[in-house]
Amino acid sequence: MIPDGPYTAVVDEIEAGTARLELEGPDGDLYDLYVNTEQLPEDGRHESAVLNVEVEEETLVTAEYDATETERRQKSMRDRFERLSQRPPDEDTE
Repeated sequence: MIPDGPYTAVVDEIEAGTARLELEGPDGDLYDLYVNTEQLPEDGRHESAVLNVEVEEETLVTAEYDATETERRQKSMRDRFERLSQRPPDEDTE
């Protein structure tokens, strides 16, 4: 059961008109909520979009796209991937 209240949501996946949102509450608890993509703001209808949402009785009441946080998280993921893709020096070549 998802408690009523505000959450930060990330669009985890979209399939056949249904979006799975991963909700993170102020206390750090995580929940999944499935919604029709039409309930999301148009600019937030893509995977990894960050939304500020309000949930009541396990129903999405409001959703606002957070472009700044979406870009920050995507940049962080790109930077992490870039660091991980760089191989450490081979010990045999030293």
